[in-house]
Amino acid sequence: MPIYEYACLACGAHFEKLVYGQSAVACPTCESARVSRQLSVVGVRTGSAFASGSGAAPASGGAAAAEDAAATDDRQSAAHPDEIEGP
Repeated sequence: MPIYEYACLACGAHFEKLVYGQSAVACPTCESARVSRQLSVVGVRTGSAFASGSGAAPASGGAAAAEDAAATDDRQSAAHPDEIEGP
């Protein structure tokens, strides 16, 4: 019983729906049956880890990319100690 994301072709509303089998889906705003199932990304957060349903890493690169960026910032600050950043 997956939850799908839909867009209504009649009124443009976006909504999610828990679908049982091949049941018909109607827009909750205008009740039109002219809906289109949208692609969606599934993500699960467990503790400090992030797992993407697509099997790919998060677009930002995740925690490792953030750590690499912080290390790069530290190295750049050490290379230019005479530059002082304002508040």
